[in-house]
Amino acid sequence: MVWVRETAIILVSALVLSLVVKTFLVQAFFIPSQSMRETLVENDRILVSKLTPGPFDLQRGDVVVFKDPGGWLTPRSSSRAGPWPRRSTTG
Repeated sequence: MVWVRETAIILVSALVLSLVVKTFLVQAFFIPSQSMRETLVENDRILVSKLTPGPFDLQRGDVVVFKDPGGWLTPRSSSRAGPWPRRSTTG
């Protein structure tokens, strides 16, 4: 039964560590469209440092991610099947 205890400790430690990293250090984002085609490619995945601006200075060419200040971004539907948007048909 020692292995069960060790496995539980490892799983809890991994969850706590991932929560701390995502909350305070970095967050992953997916680029779903070509809106930033001069800087990023569609379907890119990026990691954003949450430490900037702070210990590090921003420089020209850096990508900055902003929080939605009050609902101006439309929520994405999680029921989409595949990478293509659904077409609505009005009869």
